[in-house]
Amino acid sequence: MNQLGRITIYSIAGCPHCLAAKKRLKNENLQYFDVGVDRFPPDVRKWVQDKTGKTSVPQIFFNSKYIGGNKELQEALDNEKKSLLEILSQEASVEELPILPNPGDALEDVGDDVKIDLEQDKYYPIIEQIIQSKAAGENYPAGSCFIKLFSSPVKHSISEGDLTKFINEAGHEDTKKVLEHLLEARLIREVSNHKDLFVVTGLEAISNTQCLNTSQMSSSVLTNPDEMSQNIRNILLKLFSTFLSEDGGSVDYKGISQSKLFQQFKQLAIELQRVDLLSMSESQKIAFFINIYNALVIHGHVEKGVPTTTYARFEIGVWK
Repeated sequence: MNQLGRITIYSIAGCPHCLAAKKRLKNENLQYFDVGVDRFPPDVRKWVQDKTGKTSVPQIFFNSKYIGGNKELQEALDNEKKSLLEILSQEASVEELPILPNPGDALEDVGDDVKIDLEQDKYYPIIEQIIQSKAAGENYPAGSCFIKLFSSPVKHSISEGDLTKFINEAGHEDTKKVLEHLLEARLIREVSNHKDLFVVTGLEAISNTQCLNTSQMSSSVLTNPDEMSQNIRNILLKLFSTFLSEDGGSVDYKGISQSKLFQQFKQLAIELQRVDLLSMSESQKIAFFINIYNALVIHGHVEKGVPTTTYARFEIGVWK
């Protein structure tokens, strides 16, 4: 059809709902302007949020009339197509139309990489040395033979004396300060009722061979959950923009598994061991875990295949 008006759709790369909306518009022979809000400075996304009251995408306008997201577009084209076409038959003034950012303001494409800066904990080399030397193992708390007779050894643990020795050998004179840091950073933890023993938490994680993200120990400083969640989200969006079918209906998981971006994703999954959960409120934890769960389901699908039975779905839960 001939359009006098304009359809504007605000989207992000790799969004299946955005792809579904654009596919429907193409099938209806409706031309549209696609504004990738992830490709422009934050003020574009803020304009969309202020105008619609929504942070999700897609957000779609016919001239200046706000339609909504993909669901609302599909319903409107199914039930109110005539009125939508009437809107497009009218030419709107530039002042009334949704904003179209200048292409020259687009952010630089990062190609096959997403820049992520993770700072290594300054005392992690001490933990690394403990693991490499196999100094942490099954230890009994200090005390009499009576204690050993009626208690079990603590796995992945190291005595305070041996830990202090490693700290000194690393060239640190203030062993108390380093020990406090390792505890606060949760690289080690105290054994309940046995203050002379410490569990190396990373070694404890590595021993869980069923988990996909504990093949190696995380070495970064405690990470802000929102920042980590955003980093993982950025990589997933970029992966989906490349390996999601045009109609948003299928994913090339094999292609994802062979991509450089997926290697970055796996490294971030490992660094989830270092997320500072204690800094979050209950509502923040709920949002964080929902987002991370969805991301790790994709991880399981890529590594182990898409489950086709109830038991296979259970296994995906175990692998995460």
